[in-house]
Amino acid sequence: MTYGPTGENVTQEVWEKRRIGIWFGAWMPSDLTATASLTPRETAKALSKLPAQRKLGSPIKSTYVDVIRRFKAIEADDWVFTYFDQTLHLAQVASDILPQDIAEFERGGEPFKVRKIRNFKSFELDLLPESFRLLSSAGRGTLHQVGATRVLIQMLADSKDPKEVLRFYRKLDWRDWLDALGPKGWETLCLGYLIQEKDFVPTGIGVGGTLANFDIVGRDRSGTRILAQCKKTPTKHIVDSNERAAYRQSKHSSVYLFAYNGAVGSPTDVTVITGDDIQEWFHKKSAGRAYLKLLTS
Repeated sequence: MTYGPTGENVTQEVWEKRRIGIWFGAWMPSDLTATASLTPRETAKALSKLPAQRKLGSPIKSTYVDVIRRFKAIEADDWVFTYFDQTLHLAQVASDILPQDIAEFERGGEPFKVRKIRNFKSFELDLLPESFRLLSSAGRGTLHQVGATRVLIQMLADSKDPKEVLRFYRKLDWRDWLDALGPKGWETLCLGYLIQEKDFVPTGIGVGGTLANFDIVGRDRSGTRILAQCKKTPTKHIVDSNERAAYRQSKHSSVYLFAYNGAVGSPTDVTVITGDDIQEWFHKKSAGRAYLKLLTS
């Protein structure tokens, strides 16, 4: 809950009043109800004609209407969450948009439209597995509906304390955990494998997005260069001519292709490691079991 024109963040103050809220213009709930049958563009025009909005000197944008309607559409008992003080805070929505704003949070002539919340929970990040830190920066907009990380929020909603979260987390299938981590999750897992199994150490180049054909670049402790590409495609990864050329030109390095669902067309001197291979590693190799324990503790 940050006021856009000034960047003032009032999240903690509002949350401690058992409320969530938005600004987005001078309208009030009755004005919004009157435009329920209109398109976002028509609604923006109607709200822009309100005397209080005209007084502000700027019209309502249709993109604002999308946010406003998402705020109104949050259903009673839906869980919402926010982050401050190195802690994730959850609550359930307990009212529609109230007919009166909280006057102390009015900014620039824009009333702060609020909804009540209840059933509060808080979880310190230091007491949760690292994956939950993704939630502290989830979304860039005013309202963000979680996708793959929904499984993490559900664990928090179903738990009364961090110990219970850990019990749920340890029962999570590693593939669900990987999905929750998002696009970088597979790269993270591949890096962990190389560290545990191949004594990998980074040599100044970050993981992912740094080079055209490799996501992981470094050395093992004996000095041999390690190059790895990570592909988490929904089907088998098709190795194209550019990749094959890059592999051929890296004959003095140990080259790995981490292809989650397998690969087609990979050179024989490239070590291909699949999701099934990682799962077997977790359960049959001591280094894999040790790494899995770190992931779930």
